[in-house]
Amino acid sequence: MLKPTLPTVEVSLNSLKAFFAEQKRAETNYLDREKFAEYFSSVMQMISDGLFVVNLQGDVIYMNDEMQSMWELDVENRYSPDNFPKVINKIISPESFMARVVEIYKNIEDESYDRIERVDKQIFDRRSKPLIFKGQIIGRIWIYKNVTEQLEVFQILEESKRKYEAFERRFQRVFDLAPIGMSLNRLDGTFLKVNRSFEKLVGYSEHELLSKKFAEITHPDDLDNNLDWLHRLRSREIVSYQIEKRYIRKNGSIANVFLQVTLVFDTQKSPVYIIGQIVDMSNLKSAEQALFQKQKMESIGILAGGIAHDFNNLLVALTAQSEIALAKLETNNPAVKHINKAILAAESGTLLINQLLAYSGRGRFEILPLNLNDIINQQIDILEVAIPKNVTIKRDLLDNLPNINADPSQMQQIIMNLTINGAEAIEQKAGEILIKTDTNTFKRGDFDKLSFVIPPPAPGKFIVFSVKDNGKGMSKETIQKIFDPFFSTKFKGRGLGLAAVSGIARSHNCGLVVNSFLNVGTEFQLYFPVSTQQDVLNDDLNDGINNNQSMEKQKGMTRKQILLIDDDPMVRSAIEDIFELEKIDVICAPDGASGIQNFNEYHENVGLILLDLSMPGLSSQEVFIALKEIERDIPIILLSGHSEFEIGDKFTGLAYEAFVQKPFKIEQMLEIALSYLD
Repeated sequence: MLKPTLPTVEVSLNSLKAFFAEQKRAETNYLDREKFAEYFSSVMQMISDGLFVVNLQGDVIYMNDEMQSMWELDVENRYSPDNFPKVINKIISPESFMARVVEIYKNIEDESYDRIERVDKQIFDRRSKPLIFKGQIIGRIWIYKNVTEQLEVFQILEESKRKYEAFERRFQRVFDLAPIGMSLNRLDGTFLKVNRSFEKLVGYSEHELLSKKFAEITHPDDLDNNLDWLHRLRSREIVSYQIEKRYIRKNGSIANVFLQVTLVFDTQKSPVYIIGQIVDMSNLKSAEQALFQKQKMESIGILAGGIAHDFNNLLVALTAQSEIALAKLETNNPAVKHINKAILAAESGTLLINQLLAYSGRGRFEILPLNLNDIINQQIDILEVAIPKNVTIKRDLLDNLPNINADPSQMQQIIMNLTINGAEAIEQKAGEILIKTDTNTFKRGDFDKLSFVIPPPAPGKFIVFSVKDNGKGMSKETIQKIFDPFFSTKFKGRGLGLAAVSGIARSHNCGLVVNSFLNVGTEFQLYFPVSTQQDVLNDDLNDGINNNQSMEKQKGMTRKQILLIDDDPMVRSAIEDIFELEKIDVICAPDGASGIQNFNEYHENVGLILLDLSMPGLSSQEVFIALKEIERDIPIILLSGHSEFEIGDKFTGLAYEAFVQKPFKIEQMLEIALSYLD
C-alpha cells in the first residue's frame, strides 16, 4: 500500500501557524483584518492539494480553489451545505466514508489518514488534523491529495519489479540447472558465480572458485590464446568469442571444453562483466580418439588382410612345389633336408600371416559356445613353460562361469599373447601375472566410466577376462600404438602379438580396455558377451567331418577333370602339379568369365571345381551362381587367402561343398578334393 506524502500537509500547517501569528500581531498592532484574510487565502491557494477548514459545528469556513476544482463544486457556492451530498455521491463507498468521519469527530483530538476512491476511479489520500487556536480546538483542517497517477506509476513499478524478480528467478534457475557449465566473471577474469555443471566439470566448489581467476585453472598451453581473446573483448574490438581450451581439474586431470564468452553491458552501455558458457568436450574428444583409433586399425587391417592374401598365394606355390619336390626325391637325397628347411621357413611365414589375418579380423574362425575357464586351465601348463622362471602365474577364475561364443584357437592365442607380453614387461625382477575371469552386467551409460580401446557391443551381461602384470608399465603415448602391427618396444619384437589380440577382439564383438601405469604394471581387460548356447564338443565335430570325408574317399568314385578358377598363375601351377601326382587333369582359368566358358565347354568331364574368392572381373558369387546354373550338382570348393569366417553373408543360401584356406598342405588339398571328385 502506498504511504501518504506529507510535504503539502506540513506546508498547510506552517501556513496556518503563520496566519494565526500574523493575526495575533494584527490584533496587537490594530491592523486591518481583511489584510489577514487576504494573506491567509493567498497562502492556502499556493498549496497543490485540496484543502478546506471546518469549525466544530461542521461548517466549512474555508476551501481553496484546488479543493473546489477537485470535487467540481460551484465557485460561488463552495461553502454551501448542499455540496456535501454532491461529494458523497462521488464516493464509491459513502457508508464507510461517513463512518470514518463520525469516528474522527468522536475523537476530535486525533489525527487521521485514510484513502478514498471515487466512482470515476480517482483515488485520494485524505488527512485530517485538529485546528488549535490559543490551546483550544476550534475546528479541523482536511487535506485531499490526488494519488491516482502516483499509484499507477507505483503499480507499473511494482509490476516491473515482479517481472524482473520473476525473470531473475527464472534466469537463476536456468543458470543453476543448465546442463552446460555457466560462469559469471569480472572483467579481470575473477569468478563471480558458477553453476553446478561447471563445479562438476572442474571439480571445484563455487566457494573455492570465487577466490580464483579463470587463468588459474586454464591449461598453461592454452592460456596465452585465451588471454588474447579476452583482451580483444575488453577493448570492445569484439563482443563475444568461441574457443576450444583445456581446464585443469582440481584432481589434476584435463577437461577439454568448448567455451563461448560474451560481454555484458549496463544501462549506460559500459561493460560490467563477462558470461561464459562451457561445454564439456572430454567425452567427445575421447570418442574422436576412439573413432580415429578404430578407423586406423580398420585401415591397417584392410592393408594387412590384403598383404596376407597375396602372401598366402606365394606360400601356396612355395610349400606345394617344395612338397612335390620331396615326393619326387628319394629320402636319402641330399636335397631333402634343404627342402624341409624351406618348408619350415614357409610354415613360419604362415604363422606370421595368421597373426596379420587375426589383426585384420580375417583369421580362421570356428565360433562355438565355450567356457573360457576351460581354455585358460588347458593353457596354463604351456604358459608356465613359455615364460621365465622369475614370473609366477596366478588364477582367479569365477566358478560356474557362463559360456561365450568364440573360436577356441583364437582364445588360446589371446591368452598366450597377453601372458607372454606381461612376462616380458616384468623383465628380470620377480613378478606375478594374474589371470582372472568374472561377470558384469552393463546398463546404458555404464561404459562411459571405462576407456575402451575397442568399444563393446550393446549393454548386457559380459564375461570379463583380464591379464594383469606388475611389470614396468606403459605411458599414454605407448598405449596409443601398442595395437599397431609391427610396433614393438622390444628389440627383437615383431609387434604382432597385441595387434592380433585387438583383431581377435574386434572379430568377436569384444570390448578391450588397457590400464597401465609406469613402474606399476599393466592390465588388459576383455569384455565378451555372454553366450546363450549350450557347449559344443569340438572333437566330436572334427571327428564327424573326418569320418564323412573318409567315407566319401572310400567310395571309389570315378575320377574326372578338375576346373581351377584362380587369377594367380603360381597358385594355378602349384595346384596343377599337386593333382599331377594323382594323375588328375586340371583345366585352369585365370578369371570368372573364362572359368564359366570352360565349364560350359567341358562340364561333362569336370567332376570338381576349385573357385578362388578374390579375382578381378566377375565376383566369386556371380561365378558360383553361373556354374550352378550350368550344372546344379557340380561340387564346388572355395579357395581363399582369407578365412571362411570372412566370407560371412556373401554365400548365404549358396551350397558350397568345402572351404580351403591358403596356404594348404598337399595332403589336405588332396584329401578334400578326392572326397568330392566324381
